[in-house]
Amino acid sequence: METERPLLEPVRGSTEDNAEGVPEISTAAMNSPICNFFDGRSVLMTGATGFLGKALMMKLLKSCPGLKKIYVIVRAKKGKEPKERIRTLLEDKAFRGCSEELASKVVAMSGDISLPGLDLSPEDTQKLIGADITVAFHSAATVRFNEPLKGAIEKNVGGTQAIIELCKQFKDMKVLVYVSTAYSNCNLPKVEETVYDSAIPAEGFLQCARWMSEKQMEALAPQVMGSWPNSYTFSKFLAENLLKAECGHFSVAIFRPTIVVNAVKEPVPGWTNSFNGPTGVTLASGVGLVRTICCDEDLVVDIVPVDWVVNAAITSAWDASHKEKDISIYNYSSGSVNPITWKEYVLHCEEFGHKYPPGNALWYYSLTMTKKKWLYYLLRLLLHIWPALLVDFTCSLLGKPKRMLHIYEKVDEFADLSSFFTMNQWKFSDQNVQSMLSRVSAEDSKIFPCNIQQLNWKNYFNDYMYGIRQFLLKEDPKTIPASIIRVRRLKVLHRGVQVALFIFLIFITYTMVSSIYFIFK
Repeated sequence: METERPLLEPVRGSTEDNAEGVPEISTAAMNSPICNFFDGRSVLMTGATGFLGKALMMKLLKSCPGLKKIYVIVRAKKGKEPKERIRTLLEDKAFRGCSEELASKVVAMSGDISLPGLDLSPEDTQKLIGADITVAFHSAATVRFNEPLKGAIEKNVGGTQAIIELCKQFKDMKVLVYVSTAYSNCNLPKVEETVYDSAIPAEGFLQCARWMSEKQMEALAPQVMGSWPNSYTFSKFLAENLLKAECGHFSVAIFRPTIVVNAVKEPVPGWTNSFNGPTGVTLASGVGLVRTICCDEDLVVDIVPVDWVVNAAITSAWDASHKEKDISIYNYSSGSVNPITWKEYVLHCEEFGHKYPPGNALWYYSLTMTKKKWLYYLLRLLLHIWPALLVDFTCSLLGKPKRMLHIYEKVDEFADLSSFFTMNQWKFSDQNVQSMLSRVSAEDSKIFPCNIQQLNWKNYFNDYMYGIRQFLLKEDPKTIPASIIRVRRLKVLHRGVQVALFIFLIFITYTMVSSIYFIFK
């Protein structure tokens, strides 16, 4: 049994063809059209401290040795200035750290995408204009499903507008890569690689968001968003419309990944720092907190690994640069080329979740999915609410804080927000992505692997569950044997409770039938 994998385990790989691995960048980059594209160029980035942005910055630094500078726009947070936040990021052990030479290529600029002009100082703006920036990656956004509409539009649309205006001032600007989401048009069952027009110009929505109060915007939200399920997807749709209206000054690549999850290989197999999407639900299930979700298990869960998303985004910059002042859309999806259903996803997670169980598990890992709303609410009552009430009642008797019911309120709120995506199916056309992959050289397919057809899901989920334990729960691999023993005990308890409930239901049924029989006898 594999129990003592080191933190920086050598790449094992989750692809069908993994024998060759990733070549030495210093030699492979010499024959790489994509690496050559970035030679001598400076890049502008937003969202560098986010899940995808962090992986993107590290990949550019380590795989494009000829890159001149990376200018990152970062806001101060929790008392940390932008330079300090970037320095901490570059020292991350998971990325094996960065040499001083690589770290010196990153220039942190203080800014905020939610404010006009990105809240850049006049000095920093002039510094960027004079920096010979030719490529920009805009991935900063609020990804909260329940973000108030005003804030979502100000950040996701207003931030995009500010980036466009800034990039227009770069004299050698070649391509802007906007990291959107495949679900920006989730009101449609089939999403083509095109920008769908908004009934009202995105600029109009942005102006309304700037002068209306949050309360006024929320009152209008149901009418404004229409068939979009949340402010996140709707604001990303508007941002795409804004890009379409403003393009023509340089090439634009609208890059639309589906659900971004743990890494395949880089920086290490299974790496993540995101609790969003199915990863958060899987973690909560692994510790025995989430026991049921409303989900159609036969639908495809369209997930894509973060390192391959980053590789595809970098490749799209190279590809779009060949299309003079044009706009290109890339739907990056697994559903059409290497689909996996929710049932398969959960089975893989349970298999490897039992292999790498968390040390602080509250209950045995067992997740029940149902697409019947009435059954889901019944299971939620039985498996979430009643146990929470019992735990809180016990805590009150012991004089301890009552927290479990509040935790489940948050868990079930997230489940309700996510149910739109677990109960519906989309088909994402990806002709532009497939066409792009056909033009990628043999060297670049090794340096920037992103062909989802080559992904081996079973190998991937082994690293996926190990990564959740290591990078999100931050548990020592040496504790795995003890955790396995704990989970075995929880399994016995779990089965005992199931048997007890079954006997109880039989007793209740027998009692009711006997009573009815006695009445009509």
